Amino acid sequence: MLTKLHSTHQNNGMLGADSEFVTCRGLKIAVLDVTPEMAADWLGMPSKNRRVRQNRVREYVAAMQRGEWRLNGEAFKFDARERLVDGQHRAIAVVQSDVTITSLVIVGVESDAFDTMDSGDVRQAADVLDIHGHANTAVIASAARMILVYDWYGDFQSVANRVKPSKHLILQTVESYPALHNSVSRARPLHSFRSGKALFTALHFLFSTIDGDDADAFFDRLATGTGLTDGDPILLLRERMFANAASKTKMQTNDTAALTIKAWNAFREGKRIRQLRYTTGGASPEQFPTIN
Repeated sequence: MLTKLHSTHQNNGMLGADSEFVTCRGLKIAVLDVTPEMAADWLGMPSKNRRVRQNRVREYVAAMQRGEWRLNGEAFKFDARERLVDGQHRAIAVVQSDVTITSLVIVGVESDAFDTMDSGDVRQAADVLDIHGHANTAVIASAARMILVYDWYGDFQSVANRVKPSKHLILQTVESYPALHNSVSRARPLHSFRSGKALFTALHFLFSTIDGDDADAFFDRLATGTGLTDGDPILLLRERMFANAASKTKMQTNDTAALTIKAWNAFREGKRIRQLRYTTGGASPEQFPTIN
């Protein structure tokens, strides 16, 4: 019975007291409160773990510090000699976050089983949203991720050393803001731009937090071209998007977002403009624009 696995670590040895474990088919199994001290001890043991992926460690640290880490069935696995063979990134994150987590611990895994670990399909944020009954999950998940990145870093760049939003935080964001589903519908007519539904979904949502009616009007005119005349920032953006769709070399997501934000800001201010550009190189690179 699974209830027999639950226990509290009493610091009785590197892997806890024998009384905390139950034995099943040669494996010793327990649920332990893994402290930073325990994790540091485990990492100090000889092992055959893979190369450390610092991005993954940063994601785990952030999730632990936000209190998102849950007992979910993932286990720290040790071989018969009590060497850690699976869970290295989690253990490093426990040490770096200085957070105690509760986790399944399995001792006695065959040493040659390492190559078979983590070989299944990884559950993506879209899968989590689907399980919770959301529609358009691929677009919604990507849009929520972009919204969080913009909130944290002020732009839409995908940079290797940045902490990525966790699946839990993406789910939390989607469920906190039902209006995201409306933004999917508003972004759908822009498919001819070939610039990604998720980006325009995220931008419509962010614009809507400033003014919902203006956001709808901006996107309607961008999609249809109705009523646009020379000097209209929406017309200039529309022309750039069609040119980009026809080009073999596509703009980066961050550049598309910057141009859209600059057009939105000019639209909101009632400005007529002659050109729409975003310069990232040269002697005077621009800062990423703020949504106004």
